[in-house]
Amino acid sequence: MSVRIVVKITGKFIEGENLPILVKRTKDELDKGNEVIVVHGGGKEITKEFELRGTKSKFIEGLRVTNREDIQLIEMILSGKVNKRIVSNFLSKGVPAVGVSGKDGGMVIAMRKNPELGYVGDIVSVNIKLINLLLKNGFIPIISPVSYGTHGETLNINGDTFASHISVSTHSQKLVFITDVKGILGKDGSVIKSITTKEAKKLIDEEVIANGMIPKVKGAIYAVRNGVKEVIIGTFGNEMGFDIKGTIIRRERDEES
Repeated sequence: MSVRIVVKITGKFIEGENLPILVKRTKDELDKGNEVIVVHGGGKEITKEFELRGTKSKFIEGLRVTNREDIQLIEMILSGKVNKRIVSNFLSKGVPAVGVSGKDGGMVIAMRKNPELGYVGDIVSVNIKLINLLLKNGFIPIISPVSYGTHGETLNINGDTFASHISVSTHSQKLVFITDVKGILGKDGSVIKSITTKEAKKLIDEEVIANGMIPKVKGAIYAVRNGVKEVIIGTFGNEMGFDIKGTIIRRERDEES
């Protein structure tokens, strides 16, 4: 039986030797008859460009504060430079990929999250027609999280949040967050192999989970609670496909249907 997998790759993994690994793992899954949807970030590229322009990045709970000028640059980097680099890597290995953003086809509609964050959005709705069209015709969707606002503005959605909503809306069986750490770290600094949604929320409240890991874990919790059967946060090892090692996020027994 075919499995639909959403893969979120962090901005730190979209350069060097990591992209060929992403392509190879995707091919592994395609060979098994599975479907793959790739959502990417680009925070490292954005921060680098901001620094070149003399602008310092500010974050609130792992979310980048974005003003009107920033959002134009962010869209250029994410939906242009980064997205097409990933697509080119897939095409170079003979894997048909199409790069789109959350704007395209009205895929993701969002509204501004709060005034402190600026042009950062909360997702209002997801239209999966374009994604299904691409998958049906044998293409790998490579999706930038830049989206369309309810007032016609461009909004940046955190990539982890975006991926979790895409996984739920596309009825994916699996969501994988590929990051530069081996998983969620506990109080003693070791990787937690398995954690429930309530336990994860507690670690956020206790600030054990902090910074950029917060939106990943919140996204994982959202996905698990809304029907995605398998959610993993981790990094590439020696495995095949996206059966990566890391932290598995589980539903509580009282959340199971």
